[in-house]
Amino acid sequence: MANERFMQLINELHQVTLDGRVRWEETAREGVFRVGLGDGLVRIQSGLDDQNDFCVSVYLMNNQGRVVDELRNWEGGDHYSMLLDLYQQARSSAMHIDEVVDSMLSDLKAGRVRDLPSETQAEDAPF
Repeated sequence: MANERFMQLINELHQVTLDGRVRWEETAREGVFRVGLGDGLVRIQSGLDDQNDFCVSVYLMNNQGRVVDELRNWEGGDHYSMLLDLYQQARSSAMHIDEVVDSMLSDLKAGRVRDLPSETQAEDAPF
């Protein structure tokens, strides 16, 4: 279980993320996002644990990159819904989902489509 102060930070971070007042970043690992605050950072990820159960994990890290506290929650857990929502909001923020969708909607309204590479090239190309 996470420290009470870390829980307070997670709850407030959830609210400011919902309000769009904080911008999350991608990490080198797929599906892992982070935000720098004060003397550290918060990292969030979701996925299967060692027993193949889906969980959301939030880590509090100091400025040396060490984990100083963590919270993991599985479906049905006390904080699962909030943590899953925070993860989804962090992902949306880091991946700039609103900007991507806005540009696509703009193309739709203008009747434009983009040329795409062939399927064999798709893995190496950004499109």
